Amino acid sequence: MNKNNFKEILECGCIDCEELHDGKCRLGYELEEDGCEDYSIMITTAIIAVKENENDKDFATFYRQYDGYPKGLGKELLKYIQNKKVVNGFTSEDKFHEAFNGIGDFCASLVAYFKKDIGDFYIVKADTRNVGEEYIYTIIIKEGEPIKLICYDVYEDKINFSI
Repeated sequence: MNKNNFKEILECGCIDCEELHDGKCRLGYELEEDGCEDYSIMITTAIIAVKENENDKDFATFYRQYDGYPKGLGKELLKYIQNKKVVNGFTSEDKFHEAFNGIGDFCASLVAYFKKDIGDFYIVKADTRNVGEEYIYTIIIKEGEPIKLICYDVYEDKINFSI
């Protein structure tokens, strides 16, 4: 695929032309002439709640306008938090996007990673719910512990996965 006509060919919305690497999109899907294999943009909204403990109020809340289903946003979140750690004070050994200096640093990094275009990813009032979201992703951030991700399916009223 020619990188120059990438935006004209690809309509999946999961990446922009700067993210095309080795014929794959940001999610790792093979690119075909009509977009990503098994991946197309869908208006499936989602909330991302970032917390320090599962029963706490949200530290920060985000709203994703589209591709909020587990194969879209769920997969992106899993890839983003995979092998990352949360620290309290960083050292020269900690590398950008491999460690987060607390929950605030994680939230700032999350926005930087997901905000690609106008109207796709929003910071909303903490604890925002009931805005038409089909999924709620809860991310638990605790220093020294693995980052936890829970995907709740609002319509089915069940936990889809918890990692």
